[in-house]
Amino acid sequence: MAAEDVAPDDIPPRPRSPLHRREFKLYFTGNLVSNVGNWLNNVALAVYMRHITHSSFWVGVATFGLLIPSIVFALPAGVLADRVDRIQLLRRSQWVMGTLAIVLTILVGAGEANRYVVTLIAIGLGIGVALAIPTMQALIPLMVPHDELGDAIGLNALTFNLARVVGPALAAVALATIGATFAFGLNAASFFVLIACLMMIHRVPFPRKSELSDRYGLKTGGAGWMVAAWGGGAALVIVFGRELIRKTTHRGLGWVGLFLLFLGVFGLGAAPDIGWAIPACLLAGVGYIIASMAFTTTIQQDVPEALRGRVSAIWTLAFLAPRAFAALAEGALADHIGPRITTSLFSVIALIAAVSLRRVQAPTGEPIPPPA
Repeated sequence: MAAEDVAPDDIPPRPRSPLHRREFKLYFTGNLVSNVGNWLNNVALAVYMRHITHSSFWVGVATFGLLIPSIVFALPAGVLADRVDRIQLLRRSQWVMGTLAIVLTILVGAGEANRYVVTLIAIGLGIGVALAIPTMQALIPLMVPHDELGDAIGLNALTFNLARVVGPALAAVALATIGATFAFGLNAASFFVLIACLMMIHRVPFPRKSELSDRYGLKTGGAGWMVAAWGGGAALVIVFGRELIRKTTHRGLGWVGLFLLFLGVFGLGAAPDIGWAIPACLLAGVGYIIASMAFTTTIQQDVPEALRGRVSAIWTLAFLAPRAFAALAEGALADHIGPRITTSLFSVIALIAAVSLRRVQAPTGEPIPPPA
């Protein structure tokens, strides 16, 4: 059939942007601000721990404290996300995290935040993240129709990666000008922006299924700009390559992203100076978001609503568990052989994953049947 024979009415209309929907727009805004605060906190916490301990190992301990709760509590949090009001659960987790952030700000300002206090607060923040991540992922499909889900997931990823640009850059500026106390204070304020947005969301449907089964070594500024470059690469893919990713998600872009991630991280380890490190981080960010969006979109589209919270929790566990243990191992190893060699060694994990995934047959894209 010739192109001119196709009537305009036969061409399916492009789905509206999820940002036209009030509930998703509020969620997007609050999540973006909160993620900026989280990334600001991640950089500021690492820099502050390094400042008070002069040890890469203790930086790894603090990062481990942020991530290990997502391993311990991810699966229970997913079950909880399927059984309670997700908006209420998010509000409460943000209240807890905001309170801890205020406590950290006060203690840092008073000079009472030692390595143990910082680690304990990091663990508390990590528990809040463990509750929030599967809940937020499971909430997205309830705010948009199915034909807008792919774009909604892309926009949700955009908040994370824009924050990965803005948050570390803001941390670099804040730490260099107004100090750690104000940097942590900005993070505390970001939680309450998300809380305010969540309080304005009133009509998100929540399916209750009572019959469900339970079977189921740089300077502060340099570090900030490098993390920002990573997020910048990811944001570029989302802004300019989202359409390609949306069309090819089910056809195996994941291994391509993992291979680019390997090249970027290996290049970061081999970089002689920050001028080479920033492009390497940019490439790593491109690979990271391609793989992340490919895997996340596939999971969200194929999983039935009744199980989405639990499957999101399992995905969160698989996503964060290696990071937690890697942070601890990298911190200890970097003290002995240096951060560059350590980075290059750990990049091989992404290469192994890419090669392994490439050898696996592509999924059919058929949805998982709901529980009986």
